[in-house]
Amino acid sequence: MKPISRFSRWSTTVSLGLLVALTGCHHVDPLVFNQKIDDDNKKLNAAGVKMGVALRGALENQPGGVEKFKTEYTGLQQTVTEVKKEVATMEVPDDASSKALYAAYQKFLSSQESMVANEFSNIMKCVDNKSLSAMDKANTIRPIVLSLQQREETDLSTLKAAQREFATEHHITLK
Repeated sequence: MKPISRFSRWSTTVSLGLLVALTGCHHVDPLVFNQKIDDDNKKLNAAGVKMGVALRGALENQPGGVEKFKTEYTGLQQTVTEVKKEVATMEVPDDASSKALYAAYQKFLSSQESMVANEFSNIMKCVDNKSLSAMDKANTIRPIVLSLQQREETDLSTLKAAQREFATEHHITLK
């Protein structure tokens, strides 16, 4: 049997590349997929932290506190919308754990969107209500925030479980 020449290896590689391109098959790197989800979560977290800091300033009647909170609330709305759009076009590896992680992430994002549209909207209305004292605002907002924290912990737990399964299947070490 003759050794494979450089030309043969090159033509085989090109042929396989063309076959993949023509059939529409391509490999989605699981590590890149996971990193995209992680990056998106960092964006969401950063926007949420900014809004939390601004909420504290608004409740403590800091100068410009309510306006800052409104700005950060709008920023959080935009961040959730942007991330949902990006994720909708995300390429998902073709295996069960990747699809499960993607579905869990979609559910998590829908929950985040719902929280921003509902609970955070109610917090915004309360903060903006000039007839309420700072104490009344805090007492109104506290149970909403506690409920949000519990809901997000539950949502994150579900997402992390799907991510652990995914990581195990793809031999990825999560940090």
